[in-house]
Formats: sequence, C-alpha cells, structure tokens
Amino acid sequence: MTKLAILGSIGIAVSAIALSTSIGFAQTAEGCVTSVDLATLGPKGIVGQGPHGEKAASPDELKLTDEEAAKVKAGKFKVGISMQTVNLDWSQLQVQGISETLAKYGVTVTGVASAEYQVDKQIADIENTIQQHPDGIISIPVDFTATAPTYKKVGEAGIKLVFMDSIPVGLESPKDFASMISADSQGNGQIAATILASCMPKGGTIGLVNFGVDYFSTNERTKGVSEWMKKNRPDIVMKQVDFTDPSKVSQIAGDFLTGNPDVKGVFAVWDQPALDTLSSMRAQGIDIPITTVDLGLQS
Repeated sequence: MTKLAILGSIGIAVSAIALSTSIGFAQTAEGCVTSVDLATLGPKGIVGQGPHGEKAASPDELKLTDEEAAKVKAGKFKVGISMQTVNLDWSQLQVQGISETLAKYGVTVTGVASAEYQVDKQIADIENTIQQHPDGIISIPVDFTATAPTYKKVGEAGIKLVFMDSIPVGLESPKDFASMISADSQGNGQIAATILASCMPKGGTIGLVNFGVDYFSTNERTKGVSEWMKKNRPDIVMKQVDFTDPSKVSQIAGDFLTGNPDVKGVFAVWDQPALDTLSSMRAQGIDIPITTVDLGLQS
C-alpha cells in the first residue's frame, strides 16, 4: 500500500487576506506523524500576509448581528461566481460553501462560470456576469495582469467584488474590490513540510512538484515548505520540478522521479497534482510519502 500522507487545508474568511486551516490525513508511512493536533503541530497563528503585505484577519472576526442578517435577507441580493475552473474537488467545495452560505441570508447565486484556466474565457465570463447586473461577484483570477482591466469594470459598474486567493495587478481596496479571501497558504506549507520531514531520514532528498506560474497562493505554499525545511531540517536536500499545465503533471512528475531516484518524499502544491504524482509513483512501483495542501474527495 502506498505511503501517502495528504494534508488538507480549505479556508474561507474575510479581510485583505483571511485565513483558516483544517487538516486531513490518509495513510502515513511507518515512522511518520500519524495524527495531527493543531494545538501542537504547525504555526500557532497566521503566518502569511496578503499579496501586497496586507495584514491577515481571522475568520472569527467576521460576525453578523441579527439586525445585519435581517437587512441582508431583506435586500434580496444577487451574486455571480467566476471560478478559474470547476473541474476540481476544491473548486466544487468552494462553490458549495459559497452557495450554501449565501442561501442562508437569502442571497441568490445568478450563475457559476468556469474559465478552465483560460484568460480569454474568464474575461468573457466577467463581462457576461456584469451584464447580469448582480449586486456582487466572487471570483478567483486565472491571470493577474490580463484580467485586471475587466475586473476594474466590476467596481465601475457599482458591483461589489470579492477575490479568492489573489488580486489582479493594479486593483486597490476598497475602490476596486471589497476583500481577498484565502487560506494561510504559507502556514499550510509549513505544516505539510513538518509532516513530510517526519518521514525523512537525515540527509534525505525530497521533491517539490511546483506550479510554475506566478500565482500567489501556490507560491506561498511552496515558500512555506522550502523555508521551513531550510530552517528546521537543513540536512534535507530539496529538488524542484515545475509544471504549467495541470493536465500534464503525471508525465512531468513521472519523468522527474525517474531521473531522480534519490527522492524519498514529495510535496505537491495541491491535491490533484498530488494524486497525479501518486499515479506516476504507482506505475513505477515507487512507495514514498507525499504531502499536499487542499483536500479533495479522492484524497
């Protein structure tokens, strides 16, 4: 049976960047951490900051009074959702959580658009959603630069905008958007590193299966792993392989593992690349621990 340690982390809150953490485990290699207690493992508070150094706030700070909740319900507001993709368990769970929470306050979801990582499609999705005249739009950007002018049109149309995981270039709060919501990706990376390090012998080598696109949340995860290892396990050697097309991870990770037989543990930047890396490992008969951030339905 493959020695697989999956670290799950899904967070939603509010502020310039809002962060929370939850942990899940599958199987763990003999000698690895076998249970997780956030009271004793990982950072004791929020580690990461926003894309521009914004101070993070806990989701516990977000509370609506009964009077405020009643006003929201009376407003009969409408919200559109524009995702980078819906073909991930993580994305589907985010949409489910958003939709269920909005429904509790009588807010209608006008539609869910899926850009499938295509910049042109997301631009069209945002334009179309603006034309529906919702009161708000919740979106996770595919690209930080090309989409920025279109996202600016949201605020100009008098529509409230909330980002997930990153902020396009040049947009400012509160003029252009209301908030950016994210998990503490850097903190979660530290937890993934802690777990993976517990499986590694002194002087061992780990592989980092990294998203080779300048994307805030994934950058923070790999940064969290790398910095934690350098500080706490400087004996561990780190090798990194990047992918830009998520559909090609299995081949890229497989080639990486073939070319680096000394790798005895892996961090993959989110759950689907971790599962694709695991498939490559199984195909090659490789039995090593792997950690990741995000917890999908298959993890």
